Amino acid sequence: MFSPAYELDSSHNPNISRVYNRIVTLLEDDASMRYITYVHTTSEDNWRRFRSPEDNGREMMEIFTLNENDADVPISATALQNWKLDRDNDTLVVGLNENTKPLHLFNTTIYNGDDFYREMVKSTAFTKGVTKRLVQFFFTDDTSAKINSITNAIVSSKPQTWQDILEQIIFSKEYLLHTSRAKSAEEAFFSLAKKMDFKTRIYTMYSFKYALDNMHQASMKYKLGKLNRVPLDTLSFANYNKYIRKEVLLRRSDPAYDNNTSDYRRQGWSDSFISMDNFDVDYSDGILSLHNFINYLFKATIARSATQDELVMFDSLMIQDKNGVKEVASLYNLINDRLKDDGTRRGDEYKRYVAYTVLDYLSRVEDVYMYKKVN
Repeated sequence: MFSPAYELDSSHNPNISRVYNRIVTLLEDDASMRYITYVHTTSEDNWRRFRSPEDNGREMMEIFTLNENDADVPISATALQNWKLDRDNDTLVVGLNENTKPLHLFNTTIYNGDDFYREMVKSTAFTKGVTKRLVQFFFTDDTSAKINSITNAIVSSKPQTWQDILEQIIFSKEYLLHTSRAKSAEEAFFSLAKKMDFKTRIYTMYSFKYALDNMHQASMKYKLGKLNRVPLDTLSFANYNKYIRKEVLLRRSDPAYDNNTSDYRRQGWSDSFISMDNFDVDYSDGILSLHNFINYLFKATIARSATQDELVMFDSLMIQDKNGVKEVASLYNLINDRLKDDGTRRGDEYKRYVAYTVLDYLSRVEDVYMYKKVN
């Protein structure tokens, strides 16, 4: 609804900043959703996105009121006939050739562009339109009947602010427990980063923004916003998986660079994430300790234990049969207390090998990328 459309040659970095800062400031001031929308639609930033009276009028009605009636487009274009984006100076200009004849739209009479935007946000179609837009965005895989039911329930509460709509959606049992959907890259990244005590560097968010572009999940970029909340075509998901696997799950922060926020080696999960204090260790039972560590890594990242089949798979790699006795292979023996030449425990190094192996597997598990319905 409010995308600055950075992909267009008429939109620039300052437009992104203005759109974002304006919305944040007005939300902090508890402004109504009608006022926030009115201020945005009459702004130069919005006109850089839809640059002619016909295009702007059509898109405002489609986006905010779900009105796709072509017969209303000439009416809106007439009301906006003196508004344009000046191509020479790249500036919104409201000229003197304002319409003076009465026009019927939004069940009322309008004359000019200010009337058009004001009456649009005052209309009942606006409340239902923006509510349905948000419901469709959050309930991506639900039926039309279900989406309409949720929309009508929220509209009946007479929402006045964006919070009134969003809180009813994201704190509902229907959304939290009964919806199965793909996680956005932000949801996956920030959740994992919190769980793994992830260290960032100066360029972490810059790199993440670049990765979002490749995933086709960029913010503030597309002319029509994110048509799909999480694009899951082959190329988009391949880039999504690549970032989560390479830049999050398999990236360990080098303790030697902990205080150097500009160094590439600082970024990654901390050793505190795989501390022995986080799971039960039995120094008399290497296999049990290994299984406890594997289950801890599963629970910490995807909130479930490894299945029996998954443990069997890891056992085939990490456990060996030595003269009829099963024991952990030396490379994965995290309870090995022998010291290396530098004085560090060999078990700490082997524990990281286990972590890398398990996390590499988890990068291929759908639980990392999906919220599952709770039955």
